[in-house]
Amino acid sequence: MQMPVQYIGPHYNTRIFKAYYIYLRNRYGKEFVEELFQDLKTPLEYILDDSNWVSNEFTNDFMRKIHERINDPLIAEKAGLFLTTPEVMNPIEYTILRSILSPYLFFKFAPREFSKFNRYSSYEILKLKKGSCTIQLVPKNGIPPIQDVCLNIAGGITSIKTLLNLDSINVVHTECIHKGANRCVYVIDYEGKAFLKKRALQILLFTISSILNLMPQFVQSYLATFFAALFLMVIARYYKIINYVTQYFENSNRLVSRLNEEQMLFNSERSKHEFAREIVHDIRSPLTALKAALQIEVASEEKEKLLEMVQKRLQGITEKLLVTNERKGVNTINFEKILSELILETELLLKSTSNKIIKFTTKIKSTESSLEINEVEIVRILSNLINNSIDSIEKIGNVEIQATHNAESIIIKVIDDGRGISQDILTRIENEGGTFNKVDGQGPGLRHAKNYLTTIGGGLKMESTLGKGTVVTVLI
Repeated sequence: MQMPVQYIGPHYNTRIFKAYYIYLRNRYGKEFVEELFQDLKTPLEYILDDSNWVSNEFTNDFMRKIHERINDPLIAEKAGLFLTTPEVMNPIEYTILRSILSPYLFFKFAPREFSKFNRYSSYEILKLKKGSCTIQLVPKNGIPPIQDVCLNIAGGITSIKTLLNLDSINVVHTECIHKGANRCVYVIDYEGKAFLKKRALQILLFTISSILNLMPQFVQSYLATFFAALFLMVIARYYKIINYVTQYFENSNRLVSRLNEEQMLFNSERSKHEFAREIVHDIRSPLTALKAALQIEVASEEKEKLLEMVQKRLQGITEKLLVTNERKGVNTINFEKILSELILETELLLKSTSNKIIKFTTKIKSTESSLEINEVEIVRILSNLINNSIDSIEKIGNVEIQATHNAESIIIKVIDDGRGISQDILTRIENEGGTFNKVDGQGPGLRHAKNYLTTIGGGLKMESTLGKGTVVTVLI
């Protein structure tokens, strides 16, 4: 059996109808679903393939056949509740969304995700704030879809409660194209009192479980012992240990399995041991921020900012784990925004975790550029340099960040008045890695920065005077 030509179209992805398939199969049995698709002369294999798309005509005939068989006006909304289940979504995408994004970031990126399911209507965010989101949908060709599509979308939005572990979600269809309006508007209110604590622990578990599976056995054993003790203290304070940890690791197992497969194809000049050291080095800052957030007992704007920064940083690290090559292509990079966010993150961390008094100053001129670089790597490098400057200051000091843009490159300088480094030690650090006067330093940060910048045609230069401070110049 072949898919009828008039049913093949660009309007709706078949994952929408896979959700119907799962609901109808569970509710009415597999034979009912097979008869339905035979009546439509539609091969079930076509519908279960996520890469396929169907026309608006198929949607109309599909829903008409369902209503002929089932007297349930809300069946489209009930099927929509399955749109964000791992059976419908890509398992890796499901795990990442469930483990990394906050509700606010989920709704912020929703238009891009919506286009993966529905190209018949345009999707726009009218209002977005913490705890609430208002969206509108407008048919691109001016012809409204059937009302079942509106109900299915409402069900899909409601299913986000389970995907993101929210305490509650309320979806109100305030305007509908089938009730005289020229658009459909959905007002979404959600609540997650325990969300920040749960998500903080999810991020930590997700990152560590993924990283441990990439490390050599002796590193795994050492870190597993350390983190097991840390996790037990945190989990015992906030959660019921067995149920929550079991649920989380079941969700992350798919991603870990995929990581093990991708590791077989991993083509890198660094050894596995060196790669593991770099990942451990990268997660120091977000883990410190996470620790600071957990120490803030009550919900606050400061706590939410810290956790959002942790999510963003760990999402970048996760992307590094999920791909085998650096992301290529020309990207527009706003260095002023990057540096401002890094300074804000650092100030919040110092306020929460340190008694140091450090004054940050910036001199930034025209730094938005279209460059063929990996933004995640640049953020890692700049964060590491700022952290190094802070580590070099004992109690009170200054860190200045300069950024300029000429016709050929971006030049960023990180200047501090810390303890400085002697020339012989500076040479060793630049060439071999290692640390200087850092008790918990991992060492590969500067060497990795220099290697990456060299591969993109840039460079890194360090100048330091013992007892006076250090200047690090990054050329991109």
